[in-house]
Amino acid sequence: MKNRSGQFNKDLEWGKGGENELWPWLERFFSTSTRIVAYWYDSDYEARNLKGTSYKSKLKEYDLKFGVYKESKIFCEKELTFEIKTDKYDRNTGNLIFEHKDKGYESGPFGSSADYFIYWLPKFTSDNLYLIKRDKLIELLKREEYKNYLTYGVDVDKTQMFVIPKVDFNNEFIKAGGKIESFNSERLLNDFGISQFKIDNKRTNYYSDEIKKYEDPFKF
Repeated sequence: MKNRSGQFNKDLEWGKGGENELWPWLERFFSTSTRIVAYWYDSDYEARNLKGTSYKSKLKEYDLKFGVYKESKIFCEKELTFEIKTDKYDRNTGNLIFEHKDKGYESGPFGSSADYFIYWLPKFTSDNLYLIKRDKLIELLKREEYKNYLTYGVDVDKTQMFVIPKVDFNNEFIKAGGKIESFNSERLLNDFGISQFKIDNKRTNYYSDEIKKYEDPFKF
């Protein structure tokens, strides 16, 4: 039997490592000569005094929160929140994975209330960071053609997810208002003993014995 608790903790550590690497980049990317975007904290910090369902609900809202200021950085104009997915992309499958439901509850971009959704692929050397408004991503995934990619895992969580070949997704992602940028972090990869590879154009929509096709069309 797999050590699910141990794997969960490793995945959590990987995700937090991705968040820590990305927030300085996000500050630079969204700031301009007349606007400063400054990192505040993550959802763990905001939820630190909550318990039970309130704690879990707060963690689902977003991963990172920023403040948006004018040049003076005195008065905050608005808050800006991000949901971050740092993916250990497997080149043998060639797929991007977006969660839809976990144990019957909406998850991933569908369960978050963040302003933006970030999908980062640290193994790639370039064009490895997908950035889009979360509501635009949901609109994209709700299109009829992506129902063909809705699958679920047969583990205890019964996680429903979209498993989409990367090369099929890029153009439609950009058309939907997303941006594909480049961001590298040798530190994150070194910490986890992971190496990079050059971008390939592999197209594989793969279902192993542990993932099977979700037969019934999901009604949005």
